[in-house]
Amino acid sequence: MDCKAKVGLEVVYRFLARWIKACDEQHNGHCQPIPVQKRRPHQIPDWVIDTRDARIVPGHTVSQYIALSYVWNYDEANAQPPQAERLLLKQSNLSEFQKPGYLNGTAALHLPQAIKDAIDVVRKLRERFLWVDCLCIVQDNGNTRAQVEHMDEIYSGAYFTIIAAASSSGLFGMRRNTEERGMGGFVPFNRSPAEAYIERLYQNLFDSKWATRGWTFQEQILSKRAVIFINGDMFWDCQRCVWDKHELIPGSNAETNGSYTGPYYDIARQMSSISWPDFGMYIELVCLYNSRDFTYPQDSLPAFSGVLNSLMRSFPFGFLSGLPQLFLDIALLWQPFSRAKRRNAKDGGAVAPSRHLPSWSWCGWQCPVDPFSLRTGLAYSHREDYQSRALTWQTQGLVRWSVLSEDMQQELRLDGPPFGPPRQEQYKDLRTKQDVKLPKGWSRNTGDYSKPSSGSDSVYFTHSSDTTSRFKHPVPINDAALSTALNQSIWPFLSCEAAQAFFRIRAILKPLQEMTKCASLKTSVFNLPQFTEGPAFKDICHVLCLQDTQGRSAGLLRQMDDTKVEPGEGIELIAISTGSVAYAELESAFEEKIDRVGSYSYRHELRTIWFEQVLSSGSIENDSEDEMSRWWKSHPCMFPDNTRQAWRSARGNRSPDAERRASNPVKDGNSRGDYHFYNVLWIERQGDIAYRRAAGRVPKVIWEENCSKPIKVVLG
Repeated sequence: MDCKAKVGLEVVYRFLARWIKACDEQHNGHCQPIPVQKRRPHQIPDWVIDTRDARIVPGHTVSQYIALSYVWNYDEANAQPPQAERLLLKQSNLSEFQKPGYLNGTAALHLPQAIKDAIDVVRKLRERFLWVDCLCIVQDNGNTRAQVEHMDEIYSGAYFTIIAAASSSGLFGMRRNTEERGMGGFVPFNRSPAEAYIERLYQNLFDSKWATRGWTFQEQILSKRAVIFINGDMFWDCQRCVWDKHELIPGSNAETNGSYTGPYYDIARQMSSISWPDFGMYIELVCLYNSRDFTYPQDSLPAFSGVLNSLMRSFPFGFLSGLPQLFLDIALLWQPFSRAKRRNAKDGGAVAPSRHLPSWSWCGWQCPVDPFSLRTGLAYSHREDYQSRALTWQTQGLVRWSVLSEDMQQELRLDGPPFGPPRQEQYKDLRTKQDVKLPKGWSRNTGDYSKPSSGSDSVYFTHSSDTTSRFKHPVPINDAALSTALNQSIWPFLSCEAAQAFFRIRAILKPLQEMTKCASLKTSVFNLPQFTEGPAFKDICHVLCLQDTQGRSAGLLRQMDDTKVEPGEGIELIAISTGSVAYAELESAFEEKIDRVGSYSYRHELRTIWFEQVLSSGSIENDSEDEMSRWWKSHPCMFPDNTRQAWRSARGNRSPDAERRASNPVKDGNSRGDYHFYNVLWIERQGDIAYRRAAGRVPKVIWEENCSKPIKVVLG
């Protein structure tokens, strides 16, 4: 060990020993795992590293272990081994790994510096056992996937986790500038200096390569506590406190003396304790996760399986390729927040089979998921923050789903227990049917709701497992006797009978330019900078405007990827659910606002993206294409009001009211200002399988005048 590493190890020991002691003594066991001896077999790792004897030993023989989260990163200057020379535990060398001293010999030459440093830290702390994925999971036997699927047990069961997020090799890395430390600098008006400082610590972590890799997401969020090494510095993060070497020091009362929880642990605590299916928590997790990178893209689902296993405790019937069965009709409406890239399988992976992930799930695409595309799933809760996001958006199931095995020889209907949830409408109806007996554990309550928006909001429901949470109607609660979670890896296809319609792409709305007039890290993904500030200009999704055979506007789709789409192209859509929303809220939705005014704003209106139209040669509005193009070239910096006026002029002076009447005529029977629509998928067929190309909305009247009778569709 060189001099720098020795100094680094002494500093680590001095602070880390103090943090562990304070956490153990002051947090009443909230941050400590269940002892290994009291766990079930599947909750115990098969192998752990004995750092004293430099070998691996069976996990059930130890009392506690420390886990490591790191990324492989070849660095010639630090002699990192290339991928082909990595030391991995395999069937062929399993007996060698168990010999005392094996990991001190030539095998150590093939270990990345982060693992070597972690071994030194464990020894210095006078702990003994360390879990590292590549050295403690046999990479080429039938149990590999089972171990990976129980990552939630491995990381949540660790005494603590070492997170190696330094930009260079090893834990200690390059020290950052001293002026970046401390609580000085800009503090947002709604933040204390300590909170702002913690946000900066976490922003450094989020900006690291470690935070871009797929497997590391659940390694942190599932850990009860962790020490994080980032750019020559370190900080402690547990379920009660954040501490570091400079400002946040545990004192006699660590709960109140300058210590706060980090942004992930609100979610982590809920995952371990919540008793009801919290779709908002699911949104937070998926949106934080899905933009991450993988060496083998097909690992995107296994690398999230620990999180899904944890969620399954409160989500009855489990998940299908990452989508919760209970909210399947809503979850299928997910949209990319920025341009998506299809995750195509690569050969060589040890965890997931070399097959493509389904196009109908977010896991089959690399992109951040737009949280607002899933907000209709929050409508069942009385939580104020959920209601402020769900607003009047409603979704109602339209089709009956089945799953098919990979060979398509087995089909299983999801139309009720034990394999499928009851229809959500059955539970929604309980709100008004007072003479119907409520499901076990549910109670109807009236009055005393803090902020009712109408008289009917004074009625709310609670469940005996959590009387503090209020709901607009009962929801299914997990009951092992009533539900069976399917093995999502062997049911890759969805099937249904859905109405079909053919439309033409009238126009493509593409980003043309942006105007920027200046954001803090908050817990909810709805408020995180990567969502409030919008994607990079080049990654902003295009909007596809549809037209039926009579030339009428027929709805909008959000284009998912950069696959070439031509105006005038004919496409096939299927309807999977119906929906409604107040017009006032529809007009602020991404697709509708761009179609209406030609722009969309992020960062609280401080960043505005202007869009241009590319129209088909047969479009009714074809003459406006040249006008719009010329206008943009001659007026690149016009003010928003002028831009909107020109946009509407180029579209034939269609006002929002005119479009409202066109897509929702009087015969729709709507007198309350609600827009009714069908949620649709654009599908592209390859043989007997249909693949998702995009999702969007078609006005109810337009769809019903153009659709066929339901046909069987298999989604892959």
